[in-house]
Amino acid sequence: HAEHCEHDHDEDHAIGGTSAGADSSKHQEQAAKKSSSYRDLLDELNKVASTRTNPKAATKAHLFDMRRQIENKLGFAYELDPSHYGNYNSYHFFLTEPQLGTRPELTPGAAKLADSTIDYCLRRNDDPRPALTAAAAAENELELMFSEPARFTKEQMMNRLSIVDFSLARHKEISKQWLENGNWELISPMRQEEIFNRFKFLSRVRDAAEGTIRRLDGQPNLGQASN
Repeated sequence: HAEHCEHDHDEDHAIGGTSAGADSSKHQEQAAKKSSSYRDLLDELNKVASTRTNPKAATKAHLFDMRRQIENKLGFAYELDPSHYGNYNSYHFFLTEPQLGTRPELTPGAAKLADSTIDYCLRRNDDPRPALTAAAAAENELELMFSEPARFTKEQMMNRLSIVDFSLARHKEISKQWLENGNWELISPMRQEEIFNRFKFLSRVRDAAEGTIRRLDGQPNLGQASN
């Protein structure tokens, strides 16, 4: 499994060697697919939470309360296991969607969540999966930076990219250990395939993000490092 991951990651880097514009388009397309899946989940949660037996329309205060309940449930699920890929990404998506989020400053909250997730996941040396959650968190931060490039410098973006690289390398390292000690055999083939595809997806997003940084580098709307 680990050997396949390493081989496909190299292929993914070759794919990332296209033009910066193509990288950016690929990054946006993959990010949109990821966001779409979480949007479907949260829309469903919102519908369930907003179901009423009272025929009168829900007040703004009631809708606010319902959405706060959803946010609290997502936060609770995340706290149970911050390294869980789905729990983290669902909570992140909620915090970055103004139509769903109920906190006043969503982007700083999402960035704080990502940093906490990275710190927690990279402390785990017993399982290769948390490292993929860390990579996803760093890539989510990059997406936030790309949406407001004037606020961030190239150095800040490259720092997040280096965390992605470190996390993917950590995943491969622990995957090899699992291959040697037989831990992969304890996971179903379907789940193994899911993890493998997640690694490939994150690797492609990583390469597209690097292309976006190259495209933004030198543009007047990119933030400048302070002297």
